[in-house]
Amino acid sequence: MRHCLIMTVYKDLPMIKRFISAVPADWGIYVHIDAKSALTEKDIPSRANVWKLKKIYWAGWEHLYAICFLLKQACKERYDYYHIVSGQDFFASSPERFDELLGKENMNYVDLFRLPGPKTWWEGGYKIFRYKTLSSYCDVRKTFPRMVNKLFYLVQKLTHTTQRLPDLELYGGSVYSSLQYDFVTWMLSDTTAMKLLNSLKHTACAEEVYFQTVLMNSPFKGKVIGKPLRYVDWSVIPSPKYLTEEDYTPIVESEGLFCRKVDSRLSDRLVSRLEDYIVSNKEN
Repeated sequence: MRHCLIMTVYKDLPMIKRFISAVPADWGIYVHIDAKSALTEKDIPSRANVWKLKKIYWAGWEHLYAICFLLKQACKERYDYYHIVSGQDFFASSPERFDELLGKENMNYVDLFRLPGPKTWWEGGYKIFRYKTLSSYCDVRKTFPRMVNKLFYLVQKLTHTTQRLPDLELYGGSVYSSLQYDFVTWMLSDTTAMKLLNSLKHTACAEEVYFQTVLMNSPFKGKVIGKPLRYVDWSVIPSPKYLTEEDYTPIVESEGLFCRKVDSRLSDRLVSRLEDYIVSNKEN
């Protein structure tokens, strides 16, 4: 099968280069750089297709836009799978094993749960669809923007100007997924999917509901496996954990495709061992 990375980045160029250098030569690589970042298109290895279009703040809709933009560009050349990753990811399995791990059934591998989710998570997830935020313009985690954003929420609630929930079965989960060609091309041309994408403008964490909701309301609903084949450690606060050498064994035993988060300094020895693991699998 043919594979393609859909990668959003904003920092840690050494880690980005290291990840790209481990990608097989026949894979596609499509990269969006956060427009706020000091990184430039020329910094990224030349084998990648690179754009620097949108400023992406924490939870901003622009992250979802960037991913959809990259998918649209990548679909100009057919790949069997499009793997959504970040610049803080690395391989958890040898790329030579991907076909085996994904199987021949053309399934889409996504983190998936039906909404409403936990009430502590954006009012079960419904808040993502209902409220506009300032997350497209600033980091709403910072003190003053957070206060203004809360006021913005309150005004919408008191004036009954929140958006109606879409007339769809709603789902959520992590954005980091492995999506199959037929679904991606259908999604990029489907009017309901485009309407949902536009309705999520200026919301927070739109990328954590969009692909799951579109997929589960599509003709590909039966082509879903509710696990994203990613190794992530959520056991610490703040989450997820930066992975280190002590995580090597659970990573390679997980039979995931990718692991995250990694850092060029904190994860150096781990990534070195994973690089050796990839080379040994290639030789075998």
